[in-house]
Amino acid sequence: MRRYAVISAIGTLLGLGVANGQPASGPFAASPSQSLGVANSLSGSGTFAAFPSQSVKDGRFLGFACAGIETFEQPVSLALTAPSATTLFDLNIFDGDTDQVDGSAKKHWDMGARQLIFSLYADPSHTGSTAPGDLIGTWAGNAINPTRGPLWVSSSATMPDNEWWDLTVSTSAIAQAPSGNYFYNLVIALDGACDVGEILESNLKIATSDPVTFRTRQFGLVGGFRQIFNDGPILYPGTFPPPGGFLTAPTTYDGTFELFFTLPPGETELRVFDGDFDFGTDSTVGFPSGVSLDGCADEDDPDSAADYAGFPFSTIGANAEGVQGSGMPPDDNQYDAFRRGEPGDPNRIGCVRYEVTDPEGHTYRNDNPSGSFEWEQFLIASAASPSIFDADWVTAGTSLPSGIWKVRIIGLDLGNLIFWYGDTCATRPARAPEPGEDPDDVPRVAACPDDN
Repeated sequence: MRRYAVISAIGTLLGLGVANGQPASGPFAASPSQSLGVANSLSGSGTFAAFPSQSVKDGRFLGFACAGIETFEQPVSLALTAPSATTLFDLNIFDGDTDQVDGSAKKHWDMGARQLIFSLYADPSHTGSTAPGDLIGTWAGNAINPTRGPLWVSSSATMPDNEWWDLTVSTSAIAQAPSGNYFYNLVIALDGACDVGEILESNLKIATSDPVTFRTRQFGLVGGFRQIFNDGPILYPGTFPPPGGFLTAPTTYDGTFELFFTLPPGETELRVFDGDFDFGTDSTVGFPSGVSLDGCADEDDPDSAADYAGFPFSTIGANAEGVQGSGMPPDDNQYDAFRRGEPGDPNRIGCVRYEVTDPEGHTYRNDNPSGSFEWEQFLIASAASPSIFDADWVTAGTSLPSGIWKVRIIGLDLGNLIFWYGDTCATRPARAPEPGEDPDDVPRVAACPDDN
């Protein structure tokens, strides 16, 4: 995907400001440490279910965009489940605005001005209802909103920049299923069709109070870095830009995302879909460090039809699947500040890829995901599947292991908005933090909802 504003910023600021690991004079010269934006705390009780993360400083976001940056335009639906004993729950949204400023008049994470619209529906049949009669409430990311309705109260009339905004929801019979559990459908979408060539990326996080959790099927993910001077001190704590160069600077974003989903017993196939990963390199020299990068290039995926026949979702707007090449910028990115690679690599080198791990610990790698503006299928099949000759991986046995599966995306560069299709659960902390431990360092586990 093309990111004209970001590339311009890199060329005029990142590249010119740090040379050979040393700060230069000019607009990107090292300056006294900029303060980290402080976010309001989450509202609600217990351990929170969150996606794609709960941390306010790790740079991991759900991303929404216009095709002016050569990526996909799509809404996101999240299926929320509240157990039958729940009377109230909190729905928290981090950085729900676009192009607004914080208390220090700084913008964070987003690019463009188009706002997002958040609509919560009662969904007792668990079918993704958007019927007007099921609407609980609608809120705009930038505009002034009411602060209460018949079944909800919000923390403020506007969604703040780089902070959490809270919605406290009272459960009601209109959302209750025969099992007694409550189901809701949260739809997040742009406030209208994008203009031709419109440049937009709006990034956010979602969290719900215990015991409510959720899952989502199709979404975008990004390591946010749109407001370089304001996001930079969060992603690279300390003096920004780092006086010793970006490659050795501590960072809060390591290029990984972890996704969890469940597979029921008896399944012979698992299909997940990755879109617009921008896999490939345009240059094999890092800038400004001069380190040598490992070249990579997108290949045709044999089990993905060029016209996406058999894909379970709309692919309107995508290029035909094939050899599409890398995006702009590519992943692996030549710019040191944006590049993330294999864990532990001292120069953060490594093209984006992902691994799928089954409940028995077997790992299936996809080392050549989608190129620019295309989708690709990743198919894992058991020996009993009729698709064994098309599959990327074939396992022994008549069916695949049932239970919780994990996807780990590795080496996703900052600023590369990617897309995923697969029924993905929120996560919760695996345990309480140890004394002195940063809560962001606590491992997270799947928080898959009860769908009954």
